[in-house]
Amino acid sequence: MVLAVAISTAVCGAPFIAAAGEPVSAAALYAAECAYCHGERGGGNGEAAGMLKPPPTAFSRAEYWKTADRKKMAETVANGKAGTAMMPFGNRLSAEQIASLVEYLASFAK
Repeated sequence: MVLAVAISTAVCGAPFIAAAGEPVSAAALYAAECAYCHGERGGGNGEAAGMLKPPPTAFSRAEYWKTADRKKMAETVANGKAGTAMMPFGNRLSAEQIASLVEYLASFAK
């Protein structure tokens, strides 16, 4: 049996590989698509952070989560954010993947 493999190469991170039809964990998605800018633990200190103006959001700051709106966060992941380096991911991540990423981001503040 030939195993079909889906490969997603992130613009801002390392590629990740998942067997077709298998869910990719939010942690794997974050590592592949977000960590290069936002940092390994969401501190806004990824490899690219020093080159970005404004800097990436630091999800590990508890004060960020006092006003964070998860619906708006999901919209930002899907559509990007004007005036920043945050690019849209809605064309390569499903709504379910985006929702799981947003929930994963909240784990950084704990």
